[in-house]
Amino acid sequence: STQSAWGHVPIDEHPFMEKLKPSHDEGKGIELCITFPGGTPKQDWPCALDSSVSDIVPTSPSLSDPKMRLSDCMDIFTKREQLSENDTFYCSNCKDHKQSFKEFRLWKLPQYLVIQLKRFKYSPSGYGGSKLDHVVDFPIEGLDMSHWLVPGSPSLGNAIYDLQAVSNHGGSLHFGHYTAYCKVGDDWMMFNDSSVSSASASAIIDRSAYVLFYKRRDPS
Repeated sequence: STQSAWGHVPIDEHPFMEKLKPSHDEGKGIELCITFPGGTPKQDWPCALDSSVSDIVPTSPSLSDPKMRLSDCMDIFTKREQLSENDTFYCSNCKDHKQSFKEFRLWKLPQYLVIQLKRFKYSPSGYGGSKLDHVVDFPIEGLDMSHWLVPGSPSLGNAIYDLQAVSNHGGSLHFGHYTAYCKVGDDWMMFNDSSVSSASASAIIDRSAYVLFYKRRDPS
């Protein structure tokens, strides 16, 4: 959790992180937030009557799945969704307010990519909630972000990332403990308060993984 002007709050409930969250329905899978230090996300709101917009929506994994992949989470994050009747926008082509679709796509990628898995689920009433402790299988080497780039993106051809560190959260919605895996040279180390020990790469993919830190691979 973080200490700020808003008090002591879980990272993914910080007001800044709230602005990054997609508004997908509950229960469709673990969502994620992505920060772009030096990178640029892109959002489009095409008219619902635009025949050039595809109606294909990626399949969302269920929380009942024993294991989901980071690519599944990315499909959820970038899926096309229809806005409600209360969120219409004025279409300059149609000259009318339209119930439209929202689609989040990636335009430019940063050198360092930070991916936060949504680990805390709160009830709509604001009271109660639960910790999402499902295992998300993420690549330690060779994360290819080109699958979610807009055609013509300047990052095409240079979108491969390798994992550098993982921030873990162990505990529940109301309390917990943070640890971290960090790559030091060619070795992985486990940091737990003042204790530092060697770790295997296979131990990193765990239900406690919370924030993933990737570095873009230098083009050969």
